[in-house]
Amino acid sequence: MRQVLEQERAGDARAALAVNMFCYRVRKQIGAYMAVLGDTGAVVFGGGIGENVPTVRERICTGMAWCGLALDRERNSTVTGSEARISNDASKIDVYVVPVDESIIIAHDTMHCLRQQGL
Repeated sequence: MRQVLEQERAGDARAALAVNMFCYRVRKQIGAYMAVLGDTGAVVFGGGIGENVPTVRERICTGMAWCGLALDRERNSTVTGSEARISNDASKIDVYVVPVDESIIIAHDTMHCLRQQGL
């Protein structure tokens, strides 16, 4: 994502399309989850992009005022790789960044699969 964002900043239209499509699809998925869950208390960003790329988080949250989600741009821009609330105080839905140790999760899931196979 860092490379694609760099290419987008350099004027690459295909990179811009890729970033826009990524953010659109994440926003669409959040909306789908909200429709299924009904009452939504929070949206949580984790993992590599969610934890470390404030511009992508902002672009994902843009246009979500319809459900009461309001990002605080200053909070969002200062959070990278640490746990924090990035929604503004008036937001009806809290937005958080939560660090995730993906390698531990993958190792845990791998062990679970191996145990299920009797290995």
